[in-house]
Amino acid sequence: MTIKKILLTFLLSIIFYVGYSQVDGPCQESLDNANEEFEHGHFYQIKAILDGCLNRGFTKEQKIQAHFLLTRTFLFLDKPDSAEYHYLEFLKLNPLFKIDEEKDPIDIVYLSEKFTTTPLISLNFRGGTNFNHLTVFNQQYEGYSQNNGQYKPGWGFNLSSGIEVHLSDFFSVEIIPGFHLKQWNYRNELFLDNFTRENGTVVLRGDPLEVHETESSLDLPFYAKYVFDKPVYQPYVLAGVAGHLLLNSVQDIRFIDRNGDTYTPTEVPPYNNLRLRRTLNASLVFGGGMRYMIGQNFVNIELQYLPGLFQGNRTKRYFEKDGVYNALTPWGVPLTDSDFRINTLKLNVGFTKPIYNPRRKDKFTVRNLIDYLKNRNEEK
Repeated sequence: MTIKKILLTFLLSIIFYVGYSQVDGPCQESLDNANEEFEHGHFYQIKAILDGCLNRGFTKEQKIQAHFLLTRTFLFLDKPDSAEYHYLEFLKLNPLFKIDEEKDPIDIVYLSEKFTTTPLISLNFRGGTNFNHLTVFNQQYEGYSQNNGQYKPGWGFNLSSGIEVHLSDFFSVEIIPGFHLKQWNYRNELFLDNFTRENGTVVLRGDPLEVHETESSLDLPFYAKYVFDKPVYQPYVLAGVAGHLLLNSVQDIRFIDRNGDTYTPTEVPPYNNLRLRRTLNASLVFGGGMRYMIGQNFVNIELQYLPGLFQGNRTKRYFEKDGVYNALTPWGVPLTDSDFRINTLKLNVGFTKPIYNPRRKDKFTVRNLIDYLKNRNEEK
C-alpha cells in the first residue's frame, strides 16, 4: 500500500470517527436520554445529563435541541430566569426561529413574547447598471445651428455599500453611499449651409457635432424601506433622497466639417468640463425590489428611480479659454449647454447580511421607545 493510500485511509477514518462521535455518539445518546426523561416528567436530572455535551461535544443542531429542551424543563420547574437564559441561547443559535402558536407549546409561546431576533443593523452591498436621461428646461443653442440639438440617454454603472437600521420587523432606514458613473450623449448640426440631395430631395445639412459625456460621482442616498412579510420571496418598497458629489466630468467631442461631399473631422481630445457642472446636487429616490433568503442572509434585485432636483450645469454654460468664456471650445468647436436635470434609473443586484442580536424586548430599541411614547400619550 502506498503512502498516499495510507494517508487517505487515515483521513477518512478521522472524518468518520468525528462524524459518528458528534451525531451518533454518546452526545446524541445523552440528548435522546434527556428527551426520554422529559417525556416521563423527570425534570431534575435533565440538566446534569446535558451539561457535559453542552460544554463540549454537541453539534450546532444538537445544541439548538438541547437549549430548547432545557427551556421547557426550567419552565416546568418554575425557574423563569434559567428558562430565559436557555431560550436566549437557543435564539442565538437559531435567530430565524418563528413561533407557531398552533404547534409550539403554549409555555414557549408566552416566553417568546419577551424576546426579539430582529437585527439591529444589516450590512448591504449593491452593484448594477444605470440608465441616465436628461430633462432640458431651458434650451440653448450655439448660435450656428437651428436649435435642433438633442440630448440622448446613456448607460453607466454603480457600486455601493452601507448600513440598514431596523426599526421593526418590517420597517427600516438605510444609508448606502457609493460610486456612480453616468453617461449621456448630445447631437446637433451646425452651420446649416450645405445643400445635399437625399432620395431625390434637396436637403439643407450642417456639420455634425456629437458629444459623449461621462460623469463620476459619490452618491449618498438615505431612504426608508418597508418589507412585506412573505415566506420565501419578500418584496419591498423604498423612498427617500440622495445627495451627489461630482468628482469628474469629461466630454468626448466629435465634430466634422462638411463642405459639399468633403468631410474634414476635427481632432478634439477629451475635455474636462468639471467647471461647467454643479458640484453638489440632489435627487429624490423611489424604488422597490425583491429579496430572497439564503441561510441567514439575503440576495436581492432592486429597481430605483432618481429624478434630479437641481440643474446639472452651472449658469456659465460656455467653455473657458484664457480666462474668457466663449461658445467655442478651445479647439474651435461651437458647444453651448442647455439647462438640464439628470434623471437616473438604476437596476441593482445585492447582498444583505443581517447582524442578528437576539435579546429581551425590554432592552432599548427605537421601536420600544416609540411604543413607550405612544403608551404615555394614551395614558394622558
